[in-house]
Amino acid sequence: MNGYKINYLHYKSTGKSEITTPRMLLEANNLNWKHKDKIFLAVKEFENQKGLFLSKKGEGHITSYLHYKKTKKSVVTIPRVVLETNNLNWEHKDEIFLTVSEINDQKGIFLYKKENK
Repeated sequence: MNGYKINYLHYKSTGKSEITTPRMLLEANNLNWKHKDKIFLAVKEFENQKGLFLSKKGEGHITSYLHYKKTKKSVVTIPRVVLETNNLNWEHKDEIFLTVSEINDQKGIFLYKKENK
């Protein structure tokens, strides 16, 4: 499975973790996410990869999608506790792969880290 490469950012000083979501990728795949939309974040397995699945409907932890028109930056906050309790060992500036996927009839974004095996 190939995906769009992004960086996971975790700021120890604030405890905030986030990923930047490429707006053009969302639009090209008809994911009509708008500023401050509620996004469901759930740990899933897809094509033999464990990761996070983000969708507008579904199950899991609720987070927000933020899109800043001035800077054109789009981000989703990832609660660190979700990663830690599910043994997703993502560290600051790790390369995370993003792919638009459909899981359980929900279209969204699947995020995963390729593990060295």
